[in-house]
Amino acid sequence: MKFALGKIVITAGCKTHMKSINEQPLMYLMRHVSGDWGDLGRDDTQANEQAINRPIRILSRYTLSDWSSIYIITESDRSYTTIMFCDDY
Repeated sequence: MKFALGKIVITAGCKTHMKSINEQPLMYLMRHVSGDWGDLGRDDTQANEQAINRPIRILSRYTLSDWSSIYIITESDRSYTTIMFCDDY
């Protein structure tokens, strides 16, 4: 673990959708906390690397098997990590 996750939450729609396509949120959460930021550009990736040891939000984006996308966002104070559709952000 590169940083604390705090309380982990997932939006209802994202949870239902991931279950319907047999995707496991935990797999993506483990990628996020290990520093695999998924489908981010260079600037966002660099920002995440700098945020690991600072009070700055950390964001990952992943493409699911049906080509929909999710964000995983850990708050700057590390109190919460939220899994959601990109459209929910």
